[in-house]
Amino acid sequence: MPSSTACSTPPNSRRAASRPEPAAMSPRREHIERCLAGTRIDADPVGTAVAAIPDGEAHVWYRLPLRPAAVLLPLVERSDGVHLMLTERNRDLAEHAGQVALPGGRADAEDSDATATALREAREEIGLAMAQVELAGYLPPQPVITGYA
Repeated sequence: MPSSTACSTPPNSRRAASRPEPAAMSPRREHIERCLAGTRIDADPVGTAVAAIPDGEAHVWYRLPLRPAAVLLPLVERSDGVHLMLTERNRDLAEHAGQVALPGGRADAEDSDATATALREAREEIGLAMAQVELAGYLPPQPVITGYA
């Protein structure tokens, strides 16, 4: 990988011991897993996202209060490399019709955490079965102008 895509995680810590090692891992996938190794789900994603908003900008840019939501970044490894799966929102929706998006959405009361939200939404939106998912890691919560975090 070029130095511009370096990450700070040591190469030997890329996978949890309980996960099976694939027969052959592409250099890109190995890099992604190494960079995300050791990341953890945020216990208070909305609080973290609100704390990231600069003073005085919250009411200007965001619908408050922020509501919990999550997305999945489904990476699909094929013979020609690693691809990010995107969806196109239904053109008949009241908001964001026809937009390209990641599978995900608002947290439901029965979702135990952001992972459960992202996996449920991916199942609903793209038919992704949990058996097909290998979680590589987590990215930090981000506030978005639509009022989710």
